[in-house]
Amino acid sequence: MKTISNFIGLCLFSLLFSCNSDDTMDIPFPSCMIAKINQYQLKNQKLKLVEIDKDGTKYYWLKNERLADEIENVYDASCNFFCFTDCECEPTGDHCDSALFDWPKKVVWESK
Repeated sequence: MKTISNFIGLCLFSLLFSCNSDDTMDIPFPSCMIAKINQYQLKNQKLKLVEIDKDGTKYYWLKNERLADEIENVYDASCNFFCFTDCECEPTGDHCDSALFDWPKKVVWESK
């Protein structure tokens, strides 16, 4: 009986100090980017999410650290596709203007 009461006490203690359901993860980028990151992580790639600040407009470059010839997409702050980095394997399409990468950049997330 003592074991059951200890177990119940432990459960109550855990409930008191558990996370609230309204807690949100404090991330320095739009939460919709998590789905984009997860898509790439399924391929076991080493990634960096680089924020580009173009005069106050934020873009997010999902950069592959392992494969230099891999297409790397850039998204706007709403996670809409904006462009992809220049890659010899894709000669046509929505290439990013190289001037985009001249704006201030910072890494806001990277895989381990």
